[in-house]
Amino acid sequence: MNPIIFCLGLLIQVPQDYPTITGAIEASHAGDTVLVHPGTYPEQLWLPAHDILLVSDFYFTGDSSALYSTVIDASAWAEEDTASAVMIVNGCTRATVLSGLTVTGGHGTVNEALHRRQGGAFLISNSSPIISSNILRENWSDWAVALNADFSDLVFSENLIYDNWLYLGGTLGLLSCGEDTPAVIEGNDFGPYFPADPDFLPSHPGISFAYSNAIVRGNRFHDYEGCMSTGVSFSNSRGEVSGNIFKNLHYSGCWGIESIGDVVWGTARMSISLTMFSGIAQCVQKAA
Repeated sequence: MNPIIFCLGLLIQVPQDYPTITGAIEASHAGDTVLVHPGTYPEQLWLPAHDILLVSDFYFTGDSSALYSTVIDASAWAEEDTASAVMIVNGCTRATVLSGLTVTGGHGTVNEALHRRQGGAFLISNSSPIISSNILRENWSDWAVALNADFSDLVFSENLIYDNWLYLGGTLGLLSCGEDTPAVIEGNDFGPYFPADPDFLPSHPGISFAYSNAIVRGNRFHDYEGCMSTGVSFSNSRGEVSGNIFKNLHYSGCWGIESIGDVVWGTARMSISLTMFSGIAQCVQKAA
């Protein structure tokens, strides 16, 4: 469990003070804590520009029952063009923390240029929250079913990701992230997913980076299959990959870690170390 960050503002409790998480967020100010008690909340959340803590009882007590029983369910928005469960697009910093929540039912948001949905559970843009110790399950997206981020220095740590539906690829997708401070992807468990099309294996079903600076450390990737870098894919990116475990990954013609383009391994630009492979996986670098 990550160190607890305490805010200096008000404590707003759901459902005691507000019956919905949305209502509590709208009533919040910078530095407030929105504490969500166990229950299923059929909501789609939009985080504010000001920094808040949005947490369950698990954040303070470590009681895992609160983690599993405090549920944000966005399935009612599945047919909307904007159907990500949690939208963080208003410019918050790492002083914004989301922790101890189960996020389910997200169906991604349509990218009009690409004509596909991305960011099933989380859609992040121009914002840099800490997303820690959550469960992301039973979300759906064409791309980046757990989280899609651009222009972000986010921290994504100690999350459980499993039983989501993925079509084209990418459980996590990061574009142009880590410009000021490296994005951090650490200590997460990337478990089995369901191919949305049983006749089509998604590409890059783990983490996919493009034009980003990131630290990928201490994660576990296991028990799924795909084509093209089932574990971590870097394209024209830099950073560190260390201490990850890849177990029982099955692929069609590609790799556990893949690097394409302007990346040099083993230097200050890209360092790969202490990575364990079990089952079918390997580590390669491809020319641009």
